[in-house]
Amino acid sequence: MTPIYANLDKTSFGEAATEALRQVHDAIGLMPERVLKPAVKAGLLILKKAAKANDWKGKYGTGLLKLSLTEKVVYKAATKTVTGMVGAKRGMKRAVTIEIKYTDKRTGRVRNFTLQRFEDPAKYLHLVEHDVKPHFQPLLNIMHPGTRGKGFLGDAMDLTMKAVEARFVELIPPLIRQQQLKN
Repeated sequence: MTPIYANLDKTSFGEAATEALRQVHDAIGLMPERVLKPAVKAGLLILKKAAKANDWKGKYGTGLLKLSLTEKVVYKAATKTVTGMVGAKRGMKRAVTIEIKYTDKRTGRVRNFTLQRFEDPAKYLHLVEHDVKPHFQPLLNIMHPGTRGKGFLGDAMDLTMKAVEARFVELIPPLIRQQQLKN
């Protein structure tokens, strides 16, 4: 997924957002990160809500991805760029129990396998978003067939980009006024 960014020269949005950035650039004595960070964060909240609505649980879904989605806004002083990202929160571990029924290739018997472990959604978000190639599972002694990616974050971004841009543009003038009053 492409992160959303806002810089004093360019943005990942359209012409209206570029005009809003010109307003930030033209404001005298203004610290741009104090205007851009809240505006980008407001847009990210719209994106995160849409991603949670699009959450794909899969065959053995636990719903952990939905619980772990978070937004992050970073300001880089060297380039004067504010970047916003939606992704899985690191370190959010939960106990997950997965019950799998499979057919043993050697004996032809149907077997049950219960696996309980602590999962960190940040470690497998990319597997849900993109494809998983077929691979061998030594613990189960079976071949995993692979899965097709369910790009719920990318889909959410495609669906909400205009709303995110509108919120960004809407917040810039009040944030500029607010910062000018503080100075």
